[in-house]
Amino acid sequence: MSHASITRRTAAACAAIALAAGAGACVGDIGDRTGGAPLPDLTCARAGRSVIRRLTRTEIANSVRDLFGVDAAPVAALPVEQLGASGFDTDAQALDMSSQLLDQYLTATEAVATDVIAHTGFVTCQTADAACAQQVLEKQLPRIFRRPVTPDDVADLMTVFTTNQQDGFPTAMQLVLQAALLSPSFLYRTFHEPDPSNPAELYTLDDYELASQLSFFLWSSTPDDELLGKADAGELSEPGVLEAEVRRMLADPKGLALIDAFGAQWLGLAQLATATRNPDLYPAWTPALRTAMAQETQTFMRSFLTRTRARSSCSPRATPTSTRRSPSTTASTASPASCRRSICPRRAIGSACSRRAASSL
Repeated sequence: MSHASITRRTAAACAAIALAAGAGACVGDIGDRTGGAPLPDLTCARAGRSVIRRLTRTEIANSVRDLFGVDAAPVAALPVEQLGASGFDTDAQALDMSSQLLDQYLTATEAVATDVIAHTGFVTCQTADAACAQQVLEKQLPRIFRRPVTPDDVADLMTVFTTNQQDGFPTAMQLVLQAALLSPSFLYRTFHEPDPSNPAELYTLDDYELASQLSFFLWSSTPDDELLGKADAGELSEPGVLEAEVRRMLADPKGLALIDAFGAQWLGLAQLATATRNPDLYPAWTPALRTAMAQETQTFMRSFLTRTRARSSCSPRATPTSTRRSPSTTASTASPASCRRSICPRRAIGSACSRRAASSL
């Protein structure tokens, strides 16, 4: 693949980033507003319906790391998801749940919960009683579930605590946290549909759904406290706040997950691991070369994203002084300067949004 073709695809990815960032909002502009070819028709009418999907191993491991600051090695030992028909490991159709996988989740979450209770400040109160347990749950559950919690959410986990309290406070709290990590509210991405019987209905994502939409696409992880704080204030869906949050998230080192996860799968870099060539015709084809080819592409995309973040625009504003079509010049000119969203009603469209946007570009 030539640098020019990679650049064109990376420029398209830049537009896809903007689209995904506004997926829940479907309104507002991101990036330079002058010139450039218009993006293809990506109105909400073409969006796929949202579906419930399980978090991937990578998303769970990253979420554990970001929520608790502990080693996520037990989660990283879970089986690697196979790519779905779409070419992505976030394909809901491929993310099933088997009894064997559930057993592996039980083992992994037990190890994580034990580590968190023993080595972090998860429990912040001094009294080892039910009141303390409830206080911890009311503080921590919204972060774990990525949304405000209901009294029933807390009551269900308090039942776990009281049932196991005779085994000691640390053990009871470990089982409470393990139960939270096994809850569908943590393990699955869901969207609230006002009328599930009417799939054609367009409706607005709430700010918490939008926060998850952004964080799992850009970071492959759970929303951080700042993102949830904007959702708590009801500000995240405001175009200016949304754009500022996308820029902040891309500037964070966790933003490289966009390249390592979405970008690598989109470009099919995993296929290099099994690619073969006739050694008589291609004597230079070695495992080291395969690795270098993948690293070169990822490094180029990281460099492109880093330069884009530094310029605070989806497309560079500077006009190249040279007319020579070098790879660097292509990177400066191939990206559409519009990077705009069509104004349309908002709809929950899940992870399919980024795939559809990317395949349309």
